[in-house]
Amino acid sequence: MSTGFSQESSTGILRARIMNYPAPHDTGLVNLLNSISAEYMLVKPDSMIYFASKSIQLARRIKYPLGETRAIGNMAKAYYVKGSYDLSLKHAISAKSASEKINDRLGLAYALNSIGLIHLTQNKSAEAIQDFLRALKLATEVNNVKLQASVYINLGLAYTENNRPDIALKYLGIGLEHCNKYSLNSYSAMLLNRMAETYYSLKKYEKALEHYRLVLSKPEYENSWEYSLAYSGIARIQLERGLSADAIENAEKALLYAREVNAKYDISRALKILYSAHQKQNDYSNAFKYLELERIYSDSLFNEAKEKEINRLNLQLKQAENIQLQKLNEQNREQLKFIRKVTIVIAALAFFLLIKTILIFRVSRQKNKLNHDLKLKSQAVEEQNQLILKQNVQLENLNQTKDQLFSIIGHDLRAPFGSIIKAMEMMREGGMSDTELKFFLDGFYEKLRETSDMLDNLVTWASSQQFGIKARPVNIDLGRQADEILSIYDTLLKEKNIELKHVRVPDTNVFADPDHVRIIIQNLIANAIKFTPQDGKISIFYSADADRIAIHITDSGIGISAGKISKLFNLAGKEISTYGTKNEKGIGIGLLLVKKFADENGAQISIQSKVGEGSEFTVHFGRRGPGE
Repeated sequence: MSTGFSQESSTGILRARIMNYPAPHDTGLVNLLNSISAEYMLVKPDSMIYFASKSIQLARRIKYPLGETRAIGNMAKAYYVKGSYDLSLKHAISAKSASEKINDRLGLAYALNSIGLIHLTQNKSAEAIQDFLRALKLATEVNNVKLQASVYINLGLAYTENNRPDIALKYLGIGLEHCNKYSLNSYSAMLLNRMAETYYSLKKYEKALEHYRLVLSKPEYENSWEYSLAYSGIARIQLERGLSADAIENAEKALLYAREVNAKYDISRALKILYSAHQKQNDYSNAFKYLELERIYSDSLFNEAKEKEINRLNLQLKQAENIQLQKLNEQNREQLKFIRKVTIVIAALAFFLLIKTILIFRVSRQKNKLNHDLKLKSQAVEEQNQLILKQNVQLENLNQTKDQLFSIIGHDLRAPFGSIIKAMEMMREGGMSDTELKFFLDGFYEKLRETSDMLDNLVTWASSQQFGIKARPVNIDLGRQADEILSIYDTLLKEKNIELKHVRVPDTNVFADPDHVRIIIQNLIANAIKFTPQDGKISIFYSADADRIAIHITDSGIGISAGKISKLFNLAGKEISTYGTKNEKGIGIGLLLVKKFADENGAQISIQSKVGEGSEFTVHFGRRGPGE
């Protein structure tokens, strides 16, 4: 409900302008097509789709991304009015992506408004509220008064469905004042209807009837969609009061108006009332007729809603896949840059060594007559040799880092990507049942999450190897850091049914680099989850003295042998990497990062573990910085 109702005369004027538009076609014609499309929203949604499609075709031909984005947004609105929620969501997500790409804040606000409406059809009012609040912020920033009015309406509807009618009435009241200020009559009708619906949910039937009748009483509010809602609302109250004849009269009016705009939900609503009213009058023939019609529409809405959910998940998977590919491409580019730098350094050193060898040979032949000069030159050569040795050590370290990177990528990252590709190929071939598809999607999500964690640790470790680690400590709340990290792993904890207790204490402020602390805690919590079996337990608590605060992370996992504990903070890769209780794969560098970042921040780390009984990792951080 992002645009308002306009009279047929307005669309007639716009259509005449299109017929007389001069050649060649340009951005002005795209904008005109979008305008007439928007005017048809609540009158003829099929016409809205027709003109939006023409706009998209022309905008692509003349390379006008803004016009194309707005046309896609109009398609989303039209399909919503028709009750085709899957197609509405598909176009709304496309409009959102296109708007973000060209930094079109108004287009983004329209897209978020449409997505919020789809969330309402899925009974996800909390998500819808967040979408509408973001849309309202953007609409206010660009000062689009019609879109602001639309979002006020939708916020009222969302808060009503979220069982917060007081907040719903607050936003609807603000919206009504806004519409009166700018003479937005069609939006005023919508707001009055939504207020009536909210009063109905509170069982304040007289207040609801007052608002429904106000919509029907003013000619300037004429709008088929809103008339249908008002008449069906009145009929619903009359039916509850036993006035079945009056209810039939008003429900038939509601059905007539709903069919004018082909609004499936409103048609279904009117048919339900007609079925119940005729049944109460013992008119079983008409009751059965309306029941059959209502089933046709409700089945249609149900099937479309199911298809819409599948499309939404597919779109999310596609977005996640694109983001992952972008990250991989960026990583490949960085690796190529690193290899080029190493090659240049090796070539320069080889050339330098060759020149020095020639100089040394010539000096040795002239040593008898240039003894004094030879002594001076020998000193210079010694200095250069020391520099070369130092550079050779640095080069060797770089080569080792490169080899470790390629080894980890080749052995540890290849397998999960192979599994992901294989799963995607099977999904593309089709033929899976819903159960099989859900199984593959769950596995696909798990592989992506594991691989993402691997890449995060790998990039952080490679950066520390190449550029070193430099802490920037500040005063931070250790307990709050742990809370933020735990929220990331909420889904994984539920999947393994792990009982987690986080025992907070009042003062957990420490002096450390916040990014380093996040990496330390995140790796320790991830390992605890990884090695804790199904239905296990994890506990996080704190201890303190005058100078230090310690965070303790314990688990009921598989434990660590004494021989392996001695290697945990000194080695990386296959030698210490272990599969988790659900075959979670790591790359063996997480604890190496923990140790490096702990040392850089002056923290101390200790381990207590017994094979088969679990482990406890403790990290002691300083309370204050130097001189405090």
